[in-house]
This record gives sequence, structure tokens and C-alpha cells, in this order.
Amino acid sequence: MNPYLRGALDFSGRVAKDRFFRNTVLLTGFTLLGSLANYVWQVFANRNLDPAQYGLLNALLASTALFSIFGEVFSQWALKGYTELAAHQRASGLGGLTRFFSLRIGLLATLFIIIAAVGTLLNPGFFKLTSLQEVPLFAAMLLLYFASILPAAFLDGHQRYYLNAIGGFLGAGVRLGFLALFLYSGLSITKALSSHLLSILTVFLFITLASLLVARRLPGREEAPGAPPKAQELFYFFRIGLSSIFLTLILNQDMLLARYRLDPASSGQWATLSVFGKAVFFAATAALSILFVSVADRFHKRLPYGRAFLKSLAGVGGIALLGTMGLAIFIQPFLAFLNPAYRSLVPEVMIFAVTTLPFIFIKFFAVFYVSVNRFRVFLPMLALALVQAGLYSALGTTLHRFLWIRGISGFLILAAMAGYFAWKRGKFYPTDGDAEH
Repeated sequence: MNPYLRGALDFSGRVAKDRFFRNTVLLTGFTLLGSLANYVWQVFANRNLDPAQYGLLNALLASTALFSIFGEVFSQWALKGYTELAAHQRASGLGGLTRFFSLRIGLLATLFIIIAAVGTLLNPGFFKLTSLQEVPLFAAMLLLYFASILPAAFLDGHQRYYLNAIGGFLGAGVRLGFLALFLYSGLSITKALSSHLLSILTVFLFITLASLLVARRLPGREEAPGAPPKAQELFYFFRIGLSSIFLTLILNQDMLLARYRLDPASSGQWATLSVFGKAVFFAATAALSILFVSVADRFHKRLPYGRAFLKSLAGVGGIALLGTMGLAIFIQPFLAFLNPAYRSLVPEVMIFAVTTLPFIFIKFFAVFYVSVNRFRVFLPMLALALVQAGLYSALGTTLHRFLWIRGISGFLILAAMAGYFAWKRGKFYPTDGDAEH
């Protein structure tokens, strides 16, 4: 056999046996299938709603992320706690850790859902609501989001990534199925939101059942629990909170501010750009939970984690590049299928896709910094995110201005995050305090 061919086959065999690679392929594959189902859902929503309604629909969906911003903090906090327990093989501490987070998430969810629902009712003009029927559905989506935090964190923390991925895929299928059913009676924003709500409910039920089954099979549950994990300490809430607030703002504020600053039809066009541009984002970042758990696991064991970092960086970069190239090749038929009225937006879609690239790596570095307890970086990053919001509000009067602001600010923020890595790369290892002070 040709030595080059043999070497290639040997390399392929080693890669196929690599657990990190297998999990990455699995998560990315299920995410792509889910994204395809979501794309079809967006197609029919776009075709059956006028631009103003479609913009409102995507603004409400984006707002669930912003209104549940503190839920994301708890998600990262809980994931860090479950990862630490799994790293030290202390299944006996699961009950105490779960109760600790359940109480706090429950109180926060109740308070925040009330604030979000009442605030929307008192100021319906912010979203330019056509009816108040969307508000109960909006509150129910927030409730299910908060309820899904712990089972999802538990599964990822114990490296059962595929179960969360399967749950997301099933949810996308349910959303598509109910959309098809609602199309027969005439699609409206309320029905579109209902299909999305039923999708979230499916995901919640699946991952909750899966987490209970996994927890029952973990060895050592009957042992006496030791000291609670360090990640349970309260200061982690505030430190992780900085990263979660930063990511939530930087990834979602453009849709909300486009709805607020642009006319309703232009906000619908921005939502159309977002559907395509963010498809590459979701595919490229699908497996970042593997980076978090792999690095955090070795961090708590005080072992090197450079290989996991490089593997994940290569995977994210490769998918981002291939996804953007694929979008450039197939954008014409995709856009015609989505809505022929938007064929003229091909240049804007590609610009949006290019401006999405820095946000892919912004999330990569953010996940890495949290996994190794480097929290101080998020103070200046949060300030930059607020500056970006200010630019949208002050200068974002047209679709093209929004694109320029998104692109330039995104690359500058990525440069700041990468610069911090280059400056501090020799210090990303555990210390006696096991946290950055």
C-alpha cells in the first residue's frame, strides 16, 4: 500500500476513535438537522406573515434570550458545579447541588417572568405588538426555558452531550409538525409562537426524563456526600453572570434594536438576514459545551488542556469557513425558497454572514475563559457590548448602517478577546484558590 495512503488511513482511524471528535461530530450533526428543520419553519413563517409580523415574531423570540439573561447565568453556574462533581466522581453530592440551584432558579424565574410579562403589557409599543395574546405565550416560553436549565446542565456536565442534542432535534421536529398543522387554518403570530412553545415543552420533557435515568445509573450515589463543590460558592454567580450578560447582549441585542429603531418592514428584512447568517453561527458553535466540559474537567484535575482547546478551535474554524462558503454557493436558491420577494437581499445576506464570523469566535473565547475561571475579561467586554448597543441606537437608522455597525464592532470585540488571550495565555492554569480573584 502506498505509504501516503496508509498514513492517511491511520490518521483517519485515530481521529475516528477520538472521543472529542466523535462527540463534536454528533453534536454538530444533530444541530445541523435541527437547524434545517428550523430553516423550513422560518420559510413558511416568512411566506405566510407579512414583513412587519415576521419582524415581530423574531423580535419576540430574540427577547426570550434577553429576558432570561439571568437564567443563562444559572445555566453556566450549574454546568460548572455538575462538571466539578463529575470530575471528582462525587455522585453523592448531586441531590444537594440540585436542590441548591432549584430553589434559586425557581425564585428568580417567578420574579423575572412577572417583570417581563407586566413590562410587556405596560409598554406594548416597544415591540409594536398587534395584540396582547402573545404575552402569555411569551411568559410560558420563559418558564420552560428556566425549567430546562438544570437537566441540560446535568447532562452536559456528565458528558451526555448527545442527549441534549437529540432533545433539540426532537423539539425542532415538533415545532415543524405543529407549524404544518397550523398552516391549514391560516398562520398567525400567535400560532407560530404556539408551535415554538410546544417545541420547547418537548425538549424540556425529553431532557428531564433523560437526566433522571442517567442520574439513577451513576455509581456512588449512596455514599455520604462530601463538601459542596467550590463552584457552588456565591461569588461564581456574579463572575459567571458577567460572561452570560455579555454573550446574551452581544448575540441578541441587534434583533431587538432593529425592531425598535427600524421601520417594521425593515425589521422583517433584518430578521431574514439573521435567519441565514446565524445558521452558520449555530452550526459552528454547536459543540462548544464539549470544549467547556473537557477543559473544565482537566482544569479541576490540574492537568493540561491545550489539546482540547486546539481541537475545538480547529473544529469551530473549519465549520465556520465551510458554512460561509456553502451559504455563498447556495444563497440564491435558498433565498428564493424562503421568500422570492427577498431575492434582492443576496448581498446583504452575505454581508451579514461575514459579520457573523467574529461572533462565532467571540463565543468560543467566552466559553473558554469561563471554563478556566478567567472572569475579569468580561468587564471590559460588557462595556464594549454596551457601546455597540449605543451605536445601534444612535446611528442605526437604516438596514445598511446596522450591518456596518455589526461588522466593525464585532471584529473589534473579537480582537480585544484574542488580545487578552495572547497577553495572559501563560496564566490559564489552576491556582491554589482555583478561581480568579
